[in-house]
Amino acid sequence: MKHFQGIIWLALNVSALFFGGCIKNTGDSFEAPPDLAIAKTEYIDSDSFSTAEFPITAETYKFDSLATSNREYVFAGSYDDIILGKLNTESYFQFLPESYTTCPDDILDQYTKATLTLQYDKVYGPSGTDQYGLFPLKQILDGDRTHFGSEAAPAYRDTALLTTLNASRTDNIIRIDANELGNEIIQKWKKLKTFGNDRTFLDSCFKGFAIKSLNANPQVARFDLQYNTDAAPAFLQISYRVKTSASSLGELRTLKFRTNTSTVQYYRFSTDYKEPWKNIVPGSGITSDLSSGNTAIQGLAGLASVVKMPGLLDWKQKQTRKIKVFKAELIVTPKLSADYPLPEFLRISCRNDYHIPNEDDFATVVYNDEGILTLLQSNTSLTRAIAKTQTSAQVFPYSTANDNYRCNVTSHIQDILDGNRTSSTFVLYSAQWGTTVNRLQIPNGNVKLKIYYYPI
Repeated sequence: MKHFQGIIWLALNVSALFFGGCIKNTGDSFEAPPDLAIAKTEYIDSDSFSTAEFPITAETYKFDSLATSNREYVFAGSYDDIILGKLNTESYFQFLPESYTTCPDDILDQYTKATLTLQYDKVYGPSGTDQYGLFPLKQILDGDRTHFGSEAAPAYRDTALLTTLNASRTDNIIRIDANELGNEIIQKWKKLKTFGNDRTFLDSCFKGFAIKSLNANPQVARFDLQYNTDAAPAFLQISYRVKTSASSLGELRTLKFRTNTSTVQYYRFSTDYKEPWKNIVPGSGITSDLSSGNTAIQGLAGLASVVKMPGLLDWKQKQTRKIKVFKAELIVTPKLSADYPLPEFLRISCRNDYHIPNEDDFATVVYNDEGILTLLQSNTSLTRAIAKTQTSAQVFPYSTANDNYRCNVTSHIQDILDGNRTSSTFVLYSAQWGTTVNRLQIPNGNVKLKIYYYPI
């Protein structure tokens, strides 16, 4: 009986040793519980090592290709960044009929009116007035391929519907008279008798719009093309009257055209970066030593920061015991600027080569059910399934309290120390790269790896 009691006592004390208290996070350090003496907690960060022993290098990388299609937003204008230089954008989008009805016989053409309604929700750049042109397309946007931001523009007409945007206005709804276009669509409808289907409408009636800035005002407008509600902000409405005996004005009817899951929209961009960013070739990068001691991340154009920590592997080799990582963080402290907003979130990936940043092609960072970070291998159905259901967990927000981003890389660092991974390279990019122009500048020394661990 005493022997049995001794076993129970030993079991309880072992449980207390490992589970009796939790690891306490006190900001930049972890405090181990008093009974966890065996698990001596040490703290290391990049500042604890000499440059030769634990170097951290960074470079600004430009993705070689960027898919810009069907992101529910389009962009137009020129964004002039005081550090990076100019980013120019223009966009293309389609509308389709809400329904396919037969054209009535007695349309009174003289009463045909049309209005194009758009909504812009953001303007990047200084306050001012900018003029935009919407040009009817002359060719159909190809929905069977992935569109990329730097490809050639589709053909469009020379004459534009005009609109003026004022960055300081509070009413972001734009209504443009499109009577000539509306009458053109009505005449084609009368000839066809019915729009038929999506392809017939696009082929024979209306192919869509190109939108671009018409003056040199340095701002980019983001237009909302979301179609997930009945109150979708972008549509073309044509009002027409049908002859009746009751009234000489006829009966008022409307046609409405919107974006939907079948329509194609994408933007294209070009850059005119300043030195030294001008020297970045798509699919390559430049080190911070060649860019005034800074690396950069920018949305739309696909600038990312590649962080390499080869010294981590050297440090691993010097360890005489297996290392258990409590927590590992990649802490990014950007240079603040009142005129250039930061990305709200950063996304982090790891890979030895860099391509299009999406969940189908990148090793994606997600959390498991316990909230522990894992980096899943790319090109697997599991990766895609988790990425689509846990989108919010893949990103790391900017902390206004700490003026930095804190990216949890615990699982990846543990894998490196365990010998399961050989790469100590991370890729940081805006989680909203395809929907905002926001950028950040990272000075040398402002990316740190912090590891909280104990030797087993």
